[in-house]
Amino acid sequence: MSTYQTFFQEMRSRLQPMYEADEAIAIAKLFLTSATGFSYTQALTADRPIPPVTAQMITESIEQLAGGRPVQYVLGRTTFCGHSFRCDERALIPRPETEELVQWILEETSGTDGLQILDVGTGTGCIAISLALALPTAQVTALDISPGALALARNNAESLGARMQFRQGDFLSPPETLFPEHRFDIIVSNPPYIPQQEAETMHRNVRDYEPAQALFVPDADALLFYRQLAEAGPSLLTPTGQMYCETHRDFADATADLFRTYGFREVALRNDLFGAPRMVRAAR
Repeated sequence: MSTYQTFFQEMRSRLQPMYEADEAIAIAKLFLTSATGFSYTQALTADRPIPPVTAQMITESIEQLAGGRPVQYVLGRTTFCGHSFRCDERALIPRPETEELVQWILEETSGTDGLQILDVGTGTGCIAISLALALPTAQVTALDISPGALALARNNAESLGARMQFRQGDFLSPPETLFPEHRFDIIVSNPPYIPQQEAETMHRNVRDYEPAQALFVPDADALLFYRQLAEAGPSLLTPTGQMYCETHRDFADATADLFRTYGFREVALRNDLFGAPRMVRAAR
């Protein structure tokens, strides 16, 4: 008879050719606890039969994981800033590093009411929704070019009770056509920033499953979206507005310099939890 422990051992064994041993164990633990509702210890010591429907679900999920599909997509959910977000192939998987970008904004806006906030390239809505929930007086707008991503973000906002606005549009088009009469106190973005040539060296669970449109930029123009953000600053930001961005660790300094070139002041870099420069803040 199969047990949760035998399923765990099978999952770990199937994942180890694809991941480092510790990562394979972490993925198997995450799946087992999330899918069963048990703690890891409870699942491995559970002396109870596994319902056939649950056993079938776990078996099918093991096949998906062994094929490289990210565990967050298999589960259909992930946690970001303490909230459970639905996620699937329509949008990037929210990551812990991006939580730090949200925390940076919250650190610097504590006690400020009525902020106008724009999230460019919202994806699952994790940034915009987390800010809307933490800043209940803020007016938050989420922008994305993908109708599928926006539908996913709306679903997350509804399930989490976040009140905000959504807009479909291409931020690479003239920004004044998207928001002709709107000015924002904060523009935040985790835009595409990975040069296309890096796809060859990326792990297949990212390259083959997460949306390329949200990942990659042309090799010859890695700062494409940051340039557009900098150019849009005068027409979209209030006179004291600020820009917050996540960026490629290799281009963080170049991103900061770009904002300075466009007249932003008080440009600051911040490291992520791994010690890499990954966040930029620029004030007008």
